[in-house]
Amino acid sequence: MRHLALCLLLLCGMPRAAEAPLVVWNRLLEHPNPAVAGLLRLALDLTVEDYGPYTLSRSVEMEQGRAVRELQSGQMDVAVFAPDGERERTLLGVYVPLARGLLGWRVCLIRPGDERRFAAIDSLARWRASGLLIGQHQSWPDTALLQANKLRVELGHRYEGLFRMLRKGRFDCFLRSVIEVEDEQKANPDLVIEPHLIFRYPLALMFFISPTRPELARRIETGLQRARANGAYERLFEQGFGGTIRRLGLARRTILELENPDLPERSRQMLADPALTFPRP
Repeated sequence: MRHLALCLLLLCGMPRAAEAPLVVWNRLLEHPNPAVAGLLRLALDLTVEDYGPYTLSRSVEMEQGRAVRELQSGQMDVAVFAPDGERERTLLGVYVPLARGLLGWRVCLIRPGDERRFAAIDSLARWRASGLLIGQHQSWPDTALLQANKLRVELGHRYEGLFRMLRKGRFDCFLRSVIEVEDEQKANPDLVIEPHLIFRYPLALMFFISPTRPELARRIETGLQRARANGAYERLFEQGFGGTIRRLGLARRTILELENPDLPERSRQMLADPALTFPRP
């Protein structure tokens, strides 16, 4: 009995074994705006005392559709993308919009010299009549949204390939979120940001967690709520997104408002909370 008690004492006194690295979607860690990965690390840092230390492991390169499947199967732990019905049913969403709803504020990445084709558009009706074609990835939730709003869409199968399709004239506008378009334009300097229009629709950028890791979902949500409470979230938001918002001149652009008929109810409620979303100009 004394030997058993001694063994138990030694085991209790031993440091906890290191957790396996969290497998994170490569496009979260390599997001065009580094504030997105920064928010994940911030949430984990603020919960170390509760849940212990962590390490992050980058997944192999993969498209969004495969990332969803890897989360569903437990092969990956964390990713970031917009919600849809399937993702909310089969994954664990963290209901804090990482960019305060700005994922659904979209501007066009276009070929230089095409600006005049957009200059006279002041309504959705005029856009539809213009014949302009939008490029989208087949796996993105807002592809169906654009089609539901009767906008012409050309589909691609790879994110990087969409930039090549735009260059080759396969479509006219690569509709990009205001939180990512500047970094994407810098990486593709032969393309330009259209200066006149902004599409706006309810869509959030969220962390999604494998259903095999409910404790991780709780940890990240707790960390983000603490970051909101102590001001760290706002500081990182301003650092990551503030300059872009000002440079793109959101308040002076013509707004083309779209509906999102397939947005799940919980996400709709989240985006209706003014404390969580960016104020409209």
